[in-house]
Amino acid sequence: MNKILPLVVLLIFMCSMFGETVVSNTVAAPKKTGCDNLPPNAPRIHGPSRVKPGTYIYSFNATDPNGDNVSYFIDWGDNRTTGWIGPFPSGKEKKVYHTFLCRGTFQIKAKAKDIYNYEGEWGFMPIIISQEYVTLPLFFRLLFERFPNALPIVRYLFGY
Repeated sequence: MNKILPLVVLLIFMCSMFGETVVSNTVAAPKKTGCDNLPPNAPRIHGPSRVKPGTYIYSFNATDPNGDNVSYFIDWGDNRTTGWIGPFPSGKEKKVYHTFLCRGTFQIKAKAKDIYNYEGEWGFMPIIISQEYVTLPLFFRLLFERFPNALPIVRYLFGY
């Protein structure tokens, strides 16, 4: 037994030098399978809903129940899409610019997927592009961009 113990110690030392673990008290985290991974929720979409043709910024936010990073697919409703963009941290707001060229009523829709390609449901936001829109004062535009969930009644009255 006294001759075997140094050989076992030497074997463990040599294996650890080459990255193989012989003896370990820790258990590796299991890889996610289809049974324990959940898709992200539908993205929340914030931005102006009544505008003139032009370029505007919209924010998208989806949370993955497993905390995985998410990518977004955005359909602007005007026959243009972003394709998949990302990945981004789960729950972090992602701002995207888009230029609307034509007047009309559109529906922006977006969905999120996690890093394991599990896709969530679509999130929706209707938008009206018209020439009759009164420009929102700069103060309110900055306020609404900085605090997208604040003052919902005022946002509704301004159509933002």
